[in-house]
Amino acid sequence: MHVKVAPVPSSSALVWIEFARGALADALEDPERAGVLTPEVEAQMTDLLDSWEAGARQSPTLLLEFDIPRDEAEFLVHAFLRLADRWTIAADRRGFDISPQEGDEFYAALVDAVIAAMEQAEDISGTEYGETLRTIWPRVERLEKPPDP
Repeated sequence: MHVKVAPVPSSSALVWIEFARGALADALEDPERAGVLTPEVEAQMTDLLDSWEAGARQSPTLLLEFDIPRDEAEFLVHAFLRLADRWTIAADRRGFDISPQEGDEFYAALVDAVIAAMEQAEDISGTEYGETLRTIWPRVERLEKPPDP
């Protein structure tokens, strides 16, 4: 599966990546993480964050493109969705945003790109999975881009 994240300011990516690293570290300390964050998933997520950070440090604008086997992507997306649900609930309890707003542009582009890649699957189950993700992703309405003028 090919994922292409629209060009975003590298500064937004770096803010969100820093948040994600901290959130991942917090999740690793959570005793309820069993089944959500296996050592393999944690390693894959860390590798992705490392790669994205390296790209963001190369120029003021980041255009991410990467290929990932669809079954691996679905597994990672499922784990990330479960973490995002937990982060959303925790943020709601605290009464403030999940992550720093400066990272929203990157996060929105990333979520949109991954879901769009899922929706482009060659089989109906992949397409349906992508369409379902678009309806259940936490606070996806906040992430939607405004229409072009």
